[in-house]
Amino acid sequence: MSLPDGPFVFVSYSNKDAGFVHAEIKRLERQGYKVWYDQGKLQPARFWAEEIRAAITACACFMVFITEDSVASNHVCDEIDQALSENKPFIGVYWDNVELPAGLQQLVRKRQTLDRHSMHQSAYEGPLKNALSEYVPITLTPPPAQFSGVAPMLSASDPPPPDILPRLVCFGLVGSGGISLFLAVVAVITPNMISAKSPDDLLNNRVLGLIGGIMLAIIGLGLSGAAVAVFRAYLWRRE
Repeated sequence: MSLPDGPFVFVSYSNKDAGFVHAEIKRLERQGYKVWYDQGKLQPARFWAEEIRAAITACACFMVFITEDSVASNHVCDEIDQALSENKPFIGVYWDNVELPAGLQQLVRKRQTLDRHSMHQSAYEGPLKNALSEYVPITLTPPPAQFSGVAPMLSASDPPPPDILPRLVCFGLVGSGGISLFLAVVAVITPNMISAKSPDDLLNNRVLGLIGGIMLAIIGLGLSGAAVAVFRAYLWRRE
């Protein structure tokens, strides 16, 4: 495996921890860090003599995930020993509450270490980012286009695209609210007097018309309020 161009982080870990370590590496790569790690593609005969040792020597920062499996791995301990011998910037991430072999424990604890096992994810990510940034610059690159018809990026001077859907929703709510308020007025002013056969029927119709008008008015006001909320949230903010 070829080495990255420019400063990069060497990540040491046990293959048994590949599940969470690879996820952490991908997260660091999305942040813009260049990372080199054993992806399981190295040829066994060349495992130590070339790729691993050359990568540790060339790296700008050495990072190791310390777990129950990694402290029992001779490969990981050898990688730590080489990094310490070459005085590489060192970051130890204690994923488990374990101790390295006595010969390495004291030396590693004198370097930058993070007790990830006792920290919340958000409390761990910030210090790790600060530590890495001391040695490895962030090099963010735009994702490649997935097809040839990619729309051009808008510049700062270009006007923002219109929010069609919020406008339609706003106008629809305003129209529905207006209709509801109109029907409320009709229900109150013109109850069904033709079908009234007695004064009691006329009174009942007026009462029902008043109740219906109040309900329609509430609905109309609610729709109008929703239109105002949509306008403030999606449209007024862009003006």
